[in-house]
Amino acid sequence: AFKGTRASGDARLSLKLDIPLLHARDTRVAGGITMAGNRVDMPRPIPPLSEVTGTVNFTEKGASAKNVLAKPFAGEDASVNVVTSADGTISITAAGAVNVADINYFAPTPVVADILSHARGTTPFVATTTISRKTGVTITAQSSLQGVSLDLPAPMNKSAQQNWPLRFSASPVSIRREPG
Repeated sequence: AFKGTRASGDARLSLKLDIPLLHARDTRVAGGITMAGNRVDMPRPIPPLSEVTGTVNFTEKGASAKNVLAKPFAGEDASVNVVTSADGTISITAAGAVNVADINYFAPTPVVADILSHARGTTPFVATTTISRKTGVTITAQSSLQGVSLDLPAPMNKSAQQNWPLRFSASPVSIRREPG
């Protein structure tokens, strides 16, 4: 799930390995990596994170973290939590604020870029990325859009003080071929 992840900055690693000499496939690993102001770049859909501060724990079965602080897109503060369920599904939840201009990262299309060119401001958000071997990657995000203004014709004109609840969800598309 974390293949292709890169990090920079100083970190402290704690690691415990238990490798049975006659049953190497029963190897157990437990550890944690503590960061203080690092940069972490994960594959999409996770945005680049700067000033990452906190500890991510791991075992051979998954990862966990509580209240790791980070700045998505090197912008506003966010708190990140990571949980691995019994079936190996990893859920990464972030809560914080995001500048509306950074939203184009998730849907870099001309239509989205055009709409966002009329938007200004920063808004609170909660986003969850779920990584499952069975279903792939699923992303959900929600925001009140308070703090964002839209300079568009009515009825899409919005002041920064207005709440316009938004929920976004994306999951893998599966294509099933029928014979014939």
